Amino acid sequence: MHGVKVLRLEGVENIKRIKGETGAPVIGLIKRRYPDTELYITPTLREVEELLETGCEIIALDSRCLAAVDPNGTDPVRSQEYGAMVARCHEGNRLVLADCSSRRGDLEVAQGLGCDFGSTTFGDICPGVETLRQPHFGDLWDFLKVAKVPLLAEGQYQTEAQIRRALQMGVKGVVVGGALNDPVKTTKRFVQAATMPHENVGGVDVGGTWLRFGLFSHDWRLIAKRKTRLPSTHDARMRWIQRQAESFGVSLVGISTGGTVDPFSGLVIESKDTIPDNERAQFTLPGITVRALNDGLASTWGHLVYAVRSHKFASNPGARTVTLAIGTGLGCGVSSGFGLLDGTFYTRVNDIEYRDGRTYEDVLGGRFLTANPTQVQQDEAFGALLRAIDMVIKMLAPKCIFLCGGVALSPWMRKRLAEHKRGKSFPFALSNGQDPDGRQWAAGVVDVELSPFGADAGLYGAAALALWPPIGVFPE
Repeated sequence: MHGVKVLRLEGVENIKRIKGETGAPVIGLIKRRYPDTELYITPTLREVEELLETGCEIIALDSRCLAAVDPNGTDPVRSQEYGAMVARCHEGNRLVLADCSSRRGDLEVAQGLGCDFGSTTFGDICPGVETLRQPHFGDLWDFLKVAKVPLLAEGQYQTEAQIRRALQMGVKGVVVGGALNDPVKTTKRFVQAATMPHENVGGVDVGGTWLRFGLFSHDWRLIAKRKTRLPSTHDARMRWIQRQAESFGVSLVGISTGGTVDPFSGLVIESKDTIPDNERAQFTLPGITVRALNDGLASTWGHLVYAVRSHKFASNPGARTVTLAIGTGLGCGVSSGFGLLDGTFYTRVNDIEYRDGRTYEDVLGGRFLTANPTQVQQDEAFGALLRAIDMVIKMLAPKCIFLCGGVALSPWMRKRLAEHKRGKSFPFALSNGQDPDGRQWAAGVVDVELSPFGADAGLYGAAALALWPPIGVFPE
């Protein structure tokens, strides 16, 4: 047992045998599917009666679908059936555990119908943080706010830190299942991680000016690329992408785009007007697997893959990197040696105020600078870049910062960076230098490099999403 307090067991024979051998308290359940419902954890009174014969102390009930779609009420038929099951458990001197979905309304209804405990059993999907499959702590917090019964955390708890976090938040216990005792699930995850494409893939870069498509080999070589002026509507952009994918014969495409993208649905949750008709757009294509992500995160992923493949951080495999994508706007992404810091949202350097009410994006972005910035604009933009680097270093402590995008790679910016390299330690020896305002840099050495992919950083990042998707970020 090694200190385990309670066992969660499925099946009558398992419960009787293991409880008899260990004497431990048991949460009992029976998984049984019926054709007319999605519920399968002790879904009916039949399973309750079977569990009452096992001696288990707690009976877990599938507690989804209790809250009606109408927020002002509940499903009366479902609630009546559920209430009868809770009452039968209590008649048999058993406690009831409500296995809930990610909707806290189900817990609220289950409490009203007499459950003794709640659990976030079905709320276990969250795009990867540090690319590991993670519990959904946001949903857990919502449950804690309405919980009137002791709450258990369940779903994708696989590390000590995750368990400790849930207990710190206020749950009474954590259910750990597949991480310990499901070799089929574990094997499937490992095989999925080890499976790589053996055919060409597509990489798409949706920028503020150009829409580009790159054909990549299975070993990440850029074979061909095409571009067109950015169409004004999302539908037109998707039709163009579809034509390129079909002409190249690829069935797997990675997409780098502005805005915040939900990787599970391909839906753009929010977006600025840098890309017209982008907010609420959805990146899906018939017959093609699409992996879409924010452009800052996609280019960050590409740079991390480059660093790993070039053994850049061989002595420090967990080293953190940051990418500043300075094009029409200003994107940012953060990675460790094992994946993206966050697989949905991105670090918001762009909207931080730089000076006089203007943001870093206002000063550094191509929309502000235009194609031929004045000397004053160049001076201010370069000063903003140095300060942004200083800020990123002090907040995130990266080992390397990659710069990409049209502004970062423009001749005048390259010249300023070269001059800075001659005048100061570059890569930045931060313990010795100062920023333009005379402030001392933080201690340490951080490499600041132009992207090894040049103007194709967005394409390489998108192709890296297709070839080696961050674990836990995309639904597959």
